[in-house]
Amino acid sequence: MTISSISCQNGTFTFSGSGGASPVTTTWSCTLPPPTLTVSPNNLSPTSQTCSQSGQEYICQVSVGETPDSQGTVNWSVSGSLSSFSPSSGTLSPGGSTLVTITIFDPFCSNITETFSGSGGAFSASAYWSCSSPSEMYVFYPTLYPTSNACQSTGGIYTCVEQLYASPCNCSVQWSVSSNLNGVTFNPSSGTVYPNGTGGYVTIAGLPCQNGTITFTGSGGAQPVVVQWLCGSGPNSKPHGRMHVKQAALSLPLDAPGYHRRRP
Repeated sequence: MTISSISCQNGTFTFSGSGGASPVTTTWSCTLPPPTLTVSPNNLSPTSQTCSQSGQEYICQVSVGETPDSQGTVNWSVSGSLSSFSPSSGTLSPGGSTLVTITIFDPFCSNITETFSGSGGAFSASAYWSCSSPSEMYVFYPTLYPTSNACQSTGGIYTCVEQLYASPCNCSVQWSVSSNLNGVTFNPSSGTVYPNGTGGYVTIAGLPCQNGTITFTGSGGAQPVVVQWLCGSGPNSKPHGRMHVKQAALSLPLDAPGYHRRRP
């Protein structure tokens, strides 16, 4: 005997016979498997096609769904550090999906797991944010001179303002600065610089009239940036690494720490 089209619910089958035969009962037990959530794409990074950058944030779109063989609807929600979601919860039917926008504030190039959870014991799904590309850091003035627009003199001792940048293709960089010249001070001496240059102004004071170097060291695998301080010469432009800067065309905001406009 074949019994077909049995729904997934608990019950019994009773077989009755003639001639006073006693009925025979068979128990049918069926438990639905829990729903299964999916998310696509599940690997995200600053270079993903579904992600874009807005200032210090990355905005990514993923699709969260329920597998077609799931039974019944599922209520889902999503969570993750350094992230906000739109929408952050909803309801799915078997085979259905919905788009979710994930906004990630990740100034320090973190690895983040976004977890989609469901009701009814649903199997969860995750999207993984990875920002592991090496950071890059640049300076506004690769070489400083007493005649640089960013420098001024008091009694033969010089104060200059330098600006740092992180590469637009990377996350922010935590930096510190030092010099091989005695008596040189920095304000600030460390900090965080972002791709748009925010947080990167450094006032360098106590520079003597002798040649030396100022070295900026960064996090995330960033290569050190060495600024040359040359006293006694001042051509209009100097190459340094991958940068070519014409100082005559540069200006810095007047509110940089410790900076005062040079009188003509």
